[in-house]
Amino acid sequence: EVKAIALPGAIVQIAVATALGWGLSQLLGWSHGAGIVFGLALSVASTVVLLRALEERRLVETYRGRIAVGWLIVEDLAMVLALVLLPALAEVLRGEGGGMSDVGGALLGTFLKVGGFVAFMLIIGRRV
Repeated sequence: EVKAIALPGAIVQIAVATALGWGLSQLLGWSHGAGIVFGLALSVASTVVLLRALEERRLVETYRGRIAVGWLIVEDLAMVLALVLLPALAEVLRGEGGGMSDVGGALLGTFLKVGGFVAFMLIIGRRV
């Protein structure tokens, strides 16, 4: 219902906050990798804190409340993806990685592992 607002809004907000964090890190003399991680950390809102505030004000069931919850879900999913990909991209972010083939191989391996885990949980997890 709110995906037309929450999805692009959260993606733009994550991109802008990450870029601002990266920019600040460059002013402080940090590496590009550290700046990206710092920016990603700045881009995440606390789901629990915002939900509690919405509940206290009885706004969860309102249209704005649903937008906020949808936005938080998109942010959380994006951060899960970022946290899964960070180890695979760590060498590149440090400037030690090989070429694009190394990056592609690392990403492919990570996606295969995540896909295997999800498949395992959906098939075995339901039965257990």
